[in-house]
Amino acid sequence: MEQQLSELLDRQAITDVIYGYCLAVDRLDFKAMTELYHPDGFDDHGHFGEGPVKNFFSFVEKNVAGGSIGRVHHAVTNIVLKLDGDYAESQSWFFGFHVIEEEGKEPWDYVIIGRFLDKFEKRNGQWKIFHRRVVPDMTYRTERSTMRLDDPLAAGFHLGQGGQKDPSYNFFKLFKWGSV
Repeated sequence: MEQQLSELLDRQAITDVIYGYCLAVDRLDFKAMTELYHPDGFDDHGHFGEGPVKNFFSFVEKNVAGGSIGRVHHAVTNIVLKLDGDYAESQSWFFGFHVIEEEGKEPWDYVIIGRFLDKFEKRNGQWKIFHRRVVPDMTYRTERSTMRLDDPLAAGFHLGQGGQKDPSYNFFKLFKWGSV
């Protein structure tokens, strides 16, 4: 029974990391993102970058926080995990929505439906991503952005955004900037 409880706790900790990634990257919370990966971790985001995780963080900071990728939204669905002591592997199905804003052009949408292939290691009692590979199963691109926050039906809502001005940070007291 103790082994089963330990495995359930490990599975939940890993699941929290997977979901936490979506929160951190969508809110552009780079401090929180760094808490999800081991410092010597590796990330393979295709043409967005492959290599040490710090390279991926730099790409996100440059291109999402102040560059050509406007809004992003990630959602994770099925999570399948395999555990072996302080090592684990998972496949997580995801939807990634991106508004691309290139200078002098109309914004366009890029949607990726795929999987995160993750290798986790538990170090000092904490599960973190050691190696992530993004595997698109489907992609969709529209030449003119169809995502509209200026739609009259959105009027009166507190609109989501990257950064500390996102409505969640002044609504909740338990969700803090810099952690997931």
